[in-house]
Amino acid sequence: MNPAVSSAVVKNAAAANLPAAHVEPALFFRDVTLGPREAVLRFRLIHLWEARNPNTRTLIGQEMLLIDEEGTAIQGFVPAGRVGNFELIAGSVYRLNNFFGSRNKVQYQVADHIAIISFS
Repeated sequence: MNPAVSSAVVKNAAAANLPAAHVEPALFFRDVTLGPREAVLRFRLIHLWEARNPNTRTLIGQEMLLIDEEGTAIQGFVPAGRVGNFELIAGSVYRLNNFFGSRNKVQYQVADHIAIISFS
Protein backbone atom coordinates (compact mmCIF):
# COMPACT_ATOMS: atom_id res chain seq x y z
CA MET A 1 0.00 0.00 0.00
CA ASN A 2 1.29 3.47 -0.85
CA PRO A 3 2.11 5.48 2.32
CA ALA A 4 0.48 8.59 0.80
CA VAL A 5 -2.96 6.98 1.01
CA SER A 6 -3.83 4.89 4.01
CA SER A 7 -6.88 3.52 5.67
CA ALA A 8 -8.03 5.73 8.53
CA VAL A 9 -8.52 2.65 10.68
CA VAL A 10 -4.82 1.79 10.45
CA LYS A 11 -3.73 5.43 10.73
CA ASN A 12 -5.98 6.16 13.75
CA ALA A 13 -4.68 3.10 15.59
CA ALA A 14 -1.12 4.33 15.12
CA ALA A 15 -2.05 7.92 15.97
CA ALA A 16 -3.76 6.85 19.21
CA ASN A 17 -0.34 6.38 20.82
CA LEU A 18 0.92 9.84 19.80
CA PRO A 19 0.36 13.09 21.70
CA ALA A 20 -2.33 15.30 20.18
CA ALA A 21 0.31 17.83 19.05
CA HIS A 22 1.74 15.25 16.60
CA VAL A 23 -1.56 14.44 14.85
CA GLU A 24 -1.96 16.63 11.78
CA PRO A 25 -5.44 18.18 11.45
CA ALA A 26 -7.23 17.22 8.24
CA LEU A 27 -8.10 19.79 5.60
CA PHE A 28 -11.78 20.02 4.61
CA PHE A 29 -12.82 19.95 0.96
CA ARG A 30 -14.14 23.52 1.20
CA ASP A 31 -10.51 24.62 1.72
CA VAL A 32 -9.11 22.78 -1.33
CA THR A 33 -7.65 25.12 -3.94
CA LEU A 34 -5.91 24.67 -7.29
CA GLY A 35 -2.27 23.59 -7.28
CA PRO A 36 -0.08 21.34 -5.16
CA ARG A 37 -0.87 21.05 -1.45
CA GLU A 38 1.16 19.60 1.38
CA ALA A 39 -1.78 18.80 3.61
CA VAL A 40 -3.77 15.86 4.92
CA LEU A 41 -7.26 15.05 3.63
CA ARG A 42 -9.54 12.64 5.47
CA PHE A 43 -12.45 11.32 3.42
CA ARG A 44 -14.78 8.43 2.65
CA LEU A 45 -14.57 6.96 -0.84
CA ILE A 46 -18.17 6.79 -2.07
CA HIS A 47 -17.74 5.39 -5.57
CA LEU A 48 -14.93 4.77 -8.07
CA TRP A 49 -14.82 3.84 -11.75
CA GLU A 50 -12.39 3.64 -14.65
CA ALA A 51 -12.28 6.48 -17.16
CA ARG A 52 -11.52 5.24 -20.67
CA ASN A 53 -11.24 6.90 -24.05
CA PRO A 54 -14.57 6.02 -25.76
CA ASN A 55 -12.92 5.49 -29.17
CA THR A 56 -9.75 3.56 -28.30
CA ARG A 57 -10.81 2.13 -24.89
CA THR A 58 -7.41 3.31 -23.54
CA LEU A 59 -7.39 3.84 -19.80
CA ILE A 60 -7.29 7.54 -18.90
CA GLY A 61 -7.40 7.05 -15.15
CA GLN A 62 -9.61 6.21 -12.21
CA GLU A 63 -12.35 8.65 -11.24
CA MET A 64 -13.96 8.70 -7.81
CA LEU A 65 -16.46 10.53 -5.65
CA LEU A 66 -15.22 11.49 -2.17
CA ILE A 67 -17.01 12.98 0.86
CA ASP A 68 -15.41 14.64 3.90
CA GLU A 69 -16.47 14.90 7.55
CA GLU A 70 -18.59 17.98 6.81
CA GLY A 71 -20.55 16.15 4.10
CA THR A 72 -18.93 18.04 1.22
CA ALA A 73 -18.45 15.99 -1.95
CA ILE A 74 -15.55 16.37 -4.34
CA GLN A 75 -14.30 14.44 -7.34
CA GLY A 76 -11.02 12.52 -7.15
CA PHE A 77 -8.73 11.28 -9.92
CA VAL A 78 -5.84 8.81 -10.17
CA PRO A 79 -3.90 9.11 -13.48
CA ALA A 80 -3.55 5.96 -15.61
CA GLY A 81 0.12 5.53 -14.70
CA ARG A 82 -0.75 5.39 -10.99
CA VAL A 83 -3.84 3.16 -11.16
CA GLY A 84 -3.08 0.09 -9.10
CA ASN A 85 -0.69 1.92 -6.76
CA PHE A 86 -3.51 2.59 -4.31
CA GLU A 87 -5.71 -0.10 -2.76
CA LEU A 88 -9.02 1.78 -2.83
CA ILE A 89 -12.33 0.27 -1.73
CA ALA A 90 -15.68 2.09 -1.95
CA GLY A 91 -17.13 2.81 1.50
CA SER A 92 -13.73 2.96 3.22
CA VAL A 93 -12.27 5.97 5.04
CA TYR A 94 -8.81 7.21 3.99
CA ARG A 95 -6.18 9.82 4.75
CA LEU A 96 -4.34 11.33 1.79
CA ASN A 97 -1.03 13.09 2.43
CA ASN A 98 -0.15 15.67 -0.22
CA PHE A 99 -2.24 16.06 -3.37
CA PHE A 100 -2.79 18.31 -6.35
CA GLY A 101 -5.93 20.40 -6.84
CA SER A 102 -6.80 20.33 -10.56
CA ARG A 103 -9.49 22.37 -12.28
CA ASN A 104 -12.82 20.53 -12.34
CA LYS A 105 -13.75 18.96 -15.67
CA VAL A 106 -16.84 20.81 -16.88
CA GLN A 107 -17.89 18.08 -19.32
CA TYR A 108 -17.53 15.20 -16.82
CA GLN A 109 -18.29 17.02 -13.58
CA VAL A 110 -19.79 14.82 -10.83
CA ALA A 111 -19.37 17.20 -7.85
CA ASP A 112 -19.99 20.92 -7.48
CA HIS A 113 -16.51 22.17 -6.58
CA ILE A 114 -13.93 24.25 -8.46
CA ALA A 115 -11.25 21.58 -8.02
CA ILE A 116 -10.77 17.84 -8.13
CA ILE A 117 -8.29 15.94 -5.96
CA SER A 118 -5.53 14.41 -8.08
CA PHE A 119 -3.59 11.66 -6.37
CA SER A 120 -0.01 12.58 -7.30
